[in-house]
Amino acid sequence: MMNEISTGQQQRINTKDFANRLSHYGFEECAVLQRLLILECNEHPGLSEIFYIWTLLRKCLEQHDDGSAWFNDLRDMEATARSELQSLGGRFCPT
Repeated sequence: MMNEISTGQQQRINTKDFANRLSHYGFEECAVLQRLLILECNEHPGLSEIFYIWTLLRKCLEQHDDGSAWFNDLRDMEATARSELQSLGGRFCPT
């Protein structure tokens, strides 16, 4: 994940962690991402994969998020993907 840790360093997205976290949600977008992460991605996805992950998480949240705490982890994963995109490549920087 790209969350700041106490040393000021950032961690990268871990595919196993994201796949496990997505398993708690029954949305089609989450199932697609879970398959991608398990079958296609290395331990840490590349820029193209991160952009796709961020895009599907955004789509899922836009369609389903009702503002409840149940969506907090999806929101955190979307923010993590966005932060990693911003740190890896300017041309893919979402706002």
